[in-house]
Amino acid sequence: MIRVRHNGVESGVDASRFAHLGDLILAFLRADARQTLVAERVSVNGCEIPEESLEKLELFPLDDIHEIEIGSAAAAEIAFSSLENSRAYAEQLEIAFGRIAEGLRAGRVEEANRIYADAIDGLTLLVFAVTAAGRELGRGGADLVGMDSAVMPSLEQLVEAQQDQDWVRVADTLEYELGPAIGVWRERICAAERAGRTA
Repeated sequence: MIRVRHNGVESGVDASRFAHLGDLILAFLRADARQTLVAERVSVNGCEIPEESLEKLELFPLDDIHEIEIGSAAAAEIAFSSLENSRAYAEQLEIAFGRIAEGLRAGRVEEANRIYADAIDGLTLLVFAVTAAGRELGRGGADLVGMDSAVMPSLEQLVEAQQDQDWVRVADTLEYELGPAIGVWRERICAAERAGRTA
């Protein structure tokens, strides 16, 4: 028997019913049919499993495991939490796009391009987080799905302008197209957060 504590509730589990640690944890996460739960932390025999390994729990056999602790949260709760971070990040991206445009127009191309590389990486993460949250929230997040296709035309223009080293066009695209587009999505994130608080 393995002693399992899930969100503070303890139970004994017959290890022979499960193929591996991932199988056992999935059973606990799916026990409540009313909501989708996501494991946020797992410890085995008192040792915390690193976050990056939580997606590889099927690699962990149940041999020699005596005690498991699972901390989980509702997927919708996690989605709303990520929206708060995404909204703040979207604001930072809008500011960064303005700084990049200003730097390019002032001839500080190298400095602006350093910020640009980080900002585009950040935009990729933002698109992923907002789209994932939108899908998880179902009807309440419908307005958050499609950010990737909304920003794609501007990104394509940026790539083309960068290849041509047309820094004024890069600056214009960032300031007048991508920045405002991010602003629209920030407002959608705010609306989804408000709707979630009143639901």
